[in-house]
Amino acid sequence: MPRGDNNGQVLDDGKGGAIVRRRYKDQHGETKWKVRRLRVKTTKAVTAAQREIDRAITDERNGVVVTTRRDHTFADLRAYCDEHVLLPAIYSADDRKVSGLRSLKQLQSLNRKLAIYFDRYTLKSITYGDLQKYLQWRTGQAALRGKRIGRPVTLTTAHRELALLRKLLYVATRIRPAAWLAENPFTHGAPLIQKAMETKRARVLSFDEERRLFAAIDSKRTPELATAIAFAIDTGMRHGEQFRLTDDDLNLRERIVRATSYKGKTAKRRPVPITAALADALIPHLQRRSAEQAGKVFSMINPRKSFETLRRRAGLEDITWHDLRHTAITRMVCVYKLDPIKVMKIVGHDNWQTFYGTYVNVDDDIARSIGADIDQARSQVPAPVIEAAAVETAGFGDIILDETGSNN
Repeated sequence: MPRGDNNGQVLDDGKGGAIVRRRYKDQHGETKWKVRRLRVKTTKAVTAAQREIDRAITDERNGVVVTTRRDHTFADLRAYCDEHVLLPAIYSADDRKVSGLRSLKQLQSLNRKLAIYFDRYTLKSITYGDLQKYLQWRTGQAALRGKRIGRPVTLTTAHRELALLRKLLYVATRIRPAAWLAENPFTHGAPLIQKAMETKRARVLSFDEERRLFAAIDSKRTPELATAIAFAIDTGMRHGEQFRLTDDDLNLRERIVRATSYKGKTAKRRPVPITAALADALIPHLQRRSAEQAGKVFSMINPRKSFETLRRRAGLEDITWHDLRHTAITRMVCVYKLDPIKVMKIVGHDNWQTFYGTYVNVDDDIARSIGADIDQARSQVPAPVIEAAAVETAGFGDIILDETGSNN
């Protein structure tokens, strides 16, 4: 073990570990020296221990005391955040968010996944290596005591969980008057959340898959599911926007429905057109509603379970409800040839890169239709005449194709 340097002392504890020791003066500059010590089990942990002591000394000089009376666990931190951080959004009279979190349910779900892995840890024992292991475990590259959380998740989902974990650990460093954690372990290495490595979802339903989906619907058990799917494919609304709709948002006479988006700080309302086919499906659906369902366009809050059953029955288990929005936007631009700027306004997008890079996708049907459009356009333009001499000059004169089309 090294002994005595400008950063303090590292002493051998005689058990294969070390004691990191540092002398310092408080914020008042008193002549009396103070000492902080931290015991580590391996020599690899010495540098991290020195950083933790430095952070504790800085906090003390700034009037912040890191609690040492008890080692708080990650479960303690989650309980604290449930009470003070993970709170529902509160909106003012003009629909501006003044506090809380808009996607609270999603964050609570991610928090439960973190609990399975980290609740057994004390906050001080969580290292950068533990964060790496969690990322590997969630993406199916490693196991925790022979167990996994169901099937492996995508890198995007794992990144969302890590983003929440990073936020919670930062909260632990800012708790006052006594911080629970001296330093966030996310800062001890290279960034773990790399969005450039995520694979953007680009699943679009073909017209044949759409027919299979509707054919598999059990109208007796889920009478409004067909209308809800048709609504999603026709309007391209987000899941939350669609299932929050009330009768006040719907105007069948003018063929307009008004969607309310809560993305960002302020709620935004926008008009969305209702096609003739969708209006024909909505009228009997609204007439079938019971007295308890009156006032809401759709009685279901979340069609996840019924939609999962439906897609299994239709043999389309890779389809999600959000893919219906992808399908709607892609068809508006690539099939119906609508103005992309108008489509952006209709579906509630403000960012061009997100709109075209994520939501406008091409499946086999669209690719074939694009090829047909090219053929039709070429048929209306005189084909260029290529002289034999020009071919010779270009260096293609010696290329001869046999009957199979290969070069000889």
